[in-house]
Amino acid sequence: MQKILFASLLLILYAGSSVMAQSCRGSYATYIVRDAKGKVITNPASSSVTYTGGESIASKKWRYSIQGEFVNAGIKLPAALAAIANNVSGITTSQFCNFPEPALLNVTLGGKTMELTFKFPKMGEQDSADFVVDSLPFKPGKYAITLAKATGYGMYYAPTGWKKLP
Repeated sequence: MQKILFASLLLILYAGSSVMAQSCRGSYATYIVRDAKGKVITNPASSSVTYTGGESIASKKWRYSIQGEFVNAGIKLPAALAAIANNVSGITTSQFCNFPEPALLNVTLGGKTMELTFKFPKMGEQDSADFVVDSLPFKPGKYAITLAKATGYGMYYAPTGWKKLP
């Protein structure tokens, strides 16, 4: 009986420690949508913006974010975006802990599509970060951005980081 109790105690202690070791807050990537003139589309869900991407990967589905949702991450934004951030909705995705592989997003406006690839930094298995990624003025084509490792809980990534792909 003592052996069974001792084995049960060890099992409980081991299970408890492995659960604690696997906790993280999760990571979010939010894409700020801009029109062809570079103006922020504050509510893409109520405009003519549509998107696809990640539907086959349950943990990387995209969705319209709630207005101002990314503001709570404490990420320093450029003044012009910070002034309207509480009224801005983007397109967002999340992943438990972090993004181990690139995320794909196709954004369509006026019947034309931008095919976007978000390349996330290598992070520790239990690390999490938020990525607020600004858009170039809308122009159809394929683009990729390589995101640097976030400082603190997250970072803002300027549109200058986007590279046009062939």
